[in-house]
Amino acid sequence: MPCEKYNGNMYSTEFRVPKMIEESSFSTSNPDSANFFLVKHYSTCHYHECLSTLTESEKPEVCKKRTETYVREILRFIKQEYPYWNITPANHLLIFSWDLASGILGSDKAIREEIRDAIHLTTLGSVSF
Repeated sequence: MPCEKYNGNMYSTEFRVPKMIEESSFSTSNPDSANFFLVKHYSTCHYHECLSTLTESEKPEVCKKRTETYVREILRFIKQEYPYWNITPANHLLIFSWDLASGILGSDKAIREEIRDAIHLTTLGSVSF
């Protein structure tokens, strides 16, 4: 994902904050000693890249659907490979640097319900369910 082009604006938080966390003394690679789990995803980058490839008539709902699918696949992988989400999603951090936070996922109620209890880090303080 060519997210680097967003470097310096609010959209860059979805790749800059994880890097800062990973480089800090608070980060651990041992999940049994972790208090929180960062769910890395680049949904804003994914959404904007989609917008740049579609015609005007296809935007933005097509890109929201594609972004929903992208995040759903990440969550599916996490649930299958790691037991921690299934214990409690409330200690999982999701960064949404889009203006309307998780609104980037469109209106899919199933995915909204799935991430509802996770912690949403947003640049504007918006939370949409």
